[in-house]
Amino acid sequence: MLDQPQKIFINYRRSLNKHVAGRIFSYLKDTFGDDRLFFDTAYQDLGGKWPAKLTQEVMHCSVLLVIIGDNWLTELNSRSKTKERDWVREEINTVFKQNRDCHIIPVLIDDAKLPLEKDANKGIKKLIKKLVQLEAVVINHHNFDQDMANLAQYLRVLIDPSSSVPVKLPTYTGIVKIHETFPSNAVQESIREAKEIRILTTWITNWPDLEYYIEIAAKRGIKIRVLLIDPDCEIAERRNEEIAPNNGSANHLNVRVENKSHIVALYRKLKAQNYKLDIKLRYYDVRPSVSLYLTDQTSFLGFFLHSSRMVSAPAIEFQGTDKTYLGRLQTEFKKVWNKATIQIDLETGNQNHIERP
Repeated sequence: MLDQPQKIFINYRRSLNKHVAGRIFSYLKDTFGDDRLFFDTAYQDLGGKWPAKLTQEVMHCSVLLVIIGDNWLTELNSRSKTKERDWVREEINTVFKQNRDCHIIPVLIDDAKLPLEKDANKGIKKLIKKLVQLEAVVINHHNFDQDMANLAQYLRVLIDPSSSVPVKLPTYTGIVKIHETFPSNAVQESIREAKEIRILTTWITNWPDLEYYIEIAAKRGIKIRVLLIDPDCEIAERRNEEIAPNNGSANHLNVRVENKSHIVALYRKLKAQNYKLDIKLRYYDVRPSVSLYLTDQTSFLGFFLHSSRMVSAPAIEFQGTDKTYLGRLQTEFKKVWNKATIQIDLETGNQNHIERP
């Protein structure tokens, strides 16, 4: 008897991602043919036993594409609270438990992000924990054909092991969006529920936008570490001269000094309200390479372009903890933090020089 062709099973939520899942199916059908795919709305077996067929297909597929769009986890959480059968969850669990040889690939649509285990209901935490450990791909409707071509190239190797074409899965590096300017709103949302916040920049020109959210975070007693350039060092003066022609020097000279007073004032206010705080502010005096806003799973990388403020330059938003990018950024923060020359006593506002061995 001839071996059955290795199949790609498309797992998706009809109420959320029917159209994009259909588009993905159409592209892969043109590439591999009907016999290599299972997509429920394309399968016709009038009078057949549908649940049994579905289970059979997912138990024997070679690849499971898990389509994840906006509100994917919200819907999964909602259905986990009911007795209604949820095929999306059931199909993924079946592969994890009974089809160990299957390759599971999360497919993130546009700006969708891998869900976080902490946001999952108790009944689906194990599923989410396993899912977020997998390498994901992004399919963006602006770059659909190229994204699908990259994915199809990799899938060809998975369903045709005899293929000699060397292919690497197009990596989900964690980059979810490139913002034209500093994304204050996205940073605010990231800070709101973070368990740890690290900020590395020259000076915070958008403090009024962030103060409310940092205060909320500080009240929860989370670890907050802020690294700013020493406002009195020569490098700070040079940086100010670079951006002064386009942005005005007086304003930034004030901001450099005001940052410390703002953070000290916030610390004192919360301390007076008996909040248990874990906030530290240090100064560094080395040439800044990048601006970093790091929270638990979301990070923002900004650039110090010549003659332009950081908040006016493009910024890259990352999701997850990919070591290629985020690992290096976290290491950069740690290095600069350890090389900082001054720590601010937030109780008094005094500057204390850090002694190095």
